Amino acid sequence: MEIYINTHEFEKQNTVTIFRGKKAYDRVKCKVCGLEGIRNGLLNMISVKRDKKCAVKQRQLVQVISKYAQSEFGFYASKYYNRVECPDSEKARFANDVWIFSDTRNKPVRLLAGEYILIAETPCEQ
Repeated sequence: MEIYINTHEFEKQNTVTIFRGKKAYDRVKCKVCGLEGIRNGLLNMISVKRDKKCAVKQRQLVQVISKYAQSEFGFYASKYYNRVECPDSEKARFANDVWIFSDTRNKPVRLLAGEYILIAETPCEQ
């Protein structure tokens, strides 16, 4: 799971950037909630395994960045959408994926990796 960097107060944990082959990364930790992750290169995204602590306290918003998803499902790039629960019929296969409600299809649709950016509505708080 990737989290937008502005949703937490991340601090770099290693003193020097770690290099593994051609990849550079930093280990980071949130000062407020203790969430740990990895920041690859100079990206504004933090890769984490789970965000259990903060996902309950924050409502997650989704920004659709894929041109295909925008045209096919009627989404706009300038608008944020609320993340919704996975439909019961799809929970066995796609329970952990990102779902948002499409007004043009009048049902929840699943977004693929690379079609969206997750954005928290409020900063992390304890």
